[in-house]
Amino acid sequence: MNIFILLINFTLIILKFTSAQNDVNEKCIPINQLLNKEPSFDCCTKGGVTCTKDGRITKIDINISYSSPDETEDIIKDKNHYIPSGFGNYTDLTYLNIRGDDIRGSIPPELGNLTNLEYLYIYGDKLVTTIPPELGKLSKLSYMYIHGKGVSGSIPPELGNLSSLQSLFLTRNNLTGSIPSSFGNLSNLKEIVIDQSYLNGKIPPELGNLPKLERIDFSNNTISGHIPKELGKLSKLKNLELDSNDLIGSIPSELGNLANLKTLDLSNNYLVDSIPSELGKLSKLEKLLLSENKLTGSIPPELGDLTNLKSLNLADNNLSGSIPKKIKKMDIKLNVSNNPLLNTGDNDSSLVTIIIIAICIIILIIVITLIYLKTKNKVYNNGNRSKTLPNSSIGSKQTSNCTGR
Repeated sequence: MNIFILLINFTLIILKFTSAQNDVNEKCIPINQLLNKEPSFDCCTKGGVTCTKDGRITKIDINISYSSPDETEDIIKDKNHYIPSGFGNYTDLTYLNIRGDDIRGSIPPELGNLTNLEYLYIYGDKLVTTIPPELGKLSKLSYMYIHGKGVSGSIPPELGNLSSLQSLFLTRNNLTGSIPSSFGNLSNLKEIVIDQSYLNGKIPPELGNLPKLERIDFSNNTISGHIPKELGKLSKLKNLELDSNDLIGSIPSELGNLANLKTLDLSNNYLVDSIPSELGKLSKLEKLLLSENKLTGSIPPELGDLTNLKSLNLADNNLSGSIPKKIKKMDIKLNVSNNPLLNTGDNDSSLVTIIIIAICIIILIIVITLIYLKTKNKVYNNGNRSKTLPNSSIGSKQTSNCTGR
């Protein structure tokens, strides 16, 4: 009887183990499809895939790139790797990082089912896709990075529902359209980088409602319109990079309220009017880059109060007046070239040099003249002396002859 019970328990254990193993193998199917492995391959044994003891997949970190053989030694190299829609079944997943030069296809909208996902990183220049609006359902997501030359279309306004999002990177894509005003709802956002794309439209003033924002980088797009004065409310902002766009209008004086700002780059736009003196209040500022605009007026002397400044680029504008003395004395990288109306001080320096050279030439002429006159006078005196001596001798001779008679 005891033996019979033991056999039953042993059988149940085997069945349970087999069932668990089958569950693991079934869950591995989407990953194996990405890797082009056999469906029965136990993906939990592969580096980059983290599974719990009961077979739940919680982390996927896979590099599909044949330039990194150490990371892809068990990947079948047929260069056709797609993110399967079955990835949407990994509801226990908290971390998803899929990257590589050989990832193709689209980002499956089923990823919006990953309700526990906190980290999403997708990188691949061979992707041909739009950003699925379903990603806006990832309520626990704190980090999103999507890059690919084939990532196109507009940014889904649904991403404004990501209430836990802290970092948003949509970098070096082919995105078009405008930045959604719904991004003003991302109350936990600390950094937003949407650069090197083809975004147009205006910067939504709603971004001024994000109290935790530390970095904005919308550089190298075709964003137009004015710089919203509401950005001056971002008290924690450290980097504001809006360079290489089509921005117009004046620089808002409200930017002088950004007490923690370290980098302000507004270069290569169509900004006009004068540089606000309020920028002199940015005590932590290290880089002020305003080149290649249409700025006019004089350089505010208040910029000389920026004790942490390391680089000041005001080149290629229409600035006038002269460089304030306080700025001249600063130990910084200064560029004010190609401002035709600006007195850089070089002319004064050249004038002083010319005057000094002229004085030296005059002194040299005077010295040469004096030497010449002195030499000439000496020669003249010697000539007179030589003429006087023979006459005296003749006179003596004549006197002697007369006496002899």
